[in-house]
Amino acid sequence: MKKLNPLIWDSKDKLIPSIKNKLIVIANKVSNDVATKVKIKNIYLTGSLATYKWTPASDFDLHIIVDILEKHNDNTLSEYLDLRCKIFNLEHSIFIKGYKVEVNMKEQEVFLKDKAIYDLIKDEWVVLPNPETRDLNDPDVLKLTKEYQGKIDELIHSNGSIEDVEMLKKEIKGLRIDGLKEEGEYSVGNLTFKKLRSTEYIGKLFDYKRNLINNQLSLEKFKGFYKQI
Repeated sequence: MKKLNPLIWDSKDKLIPSIKNKLIVIANKVSNDVATKVKIKNIYLTGSLATYKWTPASDFDLHIIVDILEKHNDNTLSEYLDLRCKIFNLEHSIFIKGYKVEVNMKEQEVFLKDKAIYDLIKDEWVVLPNPETRDLNDPDVLKLTKEYQGKIDELIHSNGSIEDVEMLKKEIKGLRIDGLKEEGEYSVGNLTFKKLRSTEYIGKLFDYKRNLINNQLSLEKFKGFYKQI
């Protein structure tokens, strides 16, 4: 029988109170640190720790949904909130029961097919986890992941250009977006992207592009490196 993580959830599939309360404290800390005035509407837990697909590498995917209390350009402020959360995640290493907390702040939640969501404020499920969804070790996911790992390796070993990198990035991004639109959170496309990220191949591609740019901007050849897998 598939179960939620027993370190996080009680026997009735409720978030353990001490964990729920700590996550709410973290959400309030993040919202208080942004430069613009916001009011928290919802605090959601989503991601693999809210599913039966959790692993030792899972993290607390904390989504803070806010009302913005000042006039703003939607795109600009959304980008600012996203940047502030990325900085917060880089500057802090917060762990609960051995799992890292990753925060994300936005004006509304995206509800995708089979995306489990738990409301911390109401202490109840918004969308229940589906035990029948794929995981990162699904054969189709592994097959497609291996294909794209090969493409990344070949691009680097053949000294591909920045344009080549951008084309491959666009292809991988499209794979994820199409998957989310067609099948939702547990589509082969989205899970392949996550598998590439967890095996550090996405980072490898970004490192290679960064070194190409460094070489273009340097007088001498940049002696950097990209992460070998």
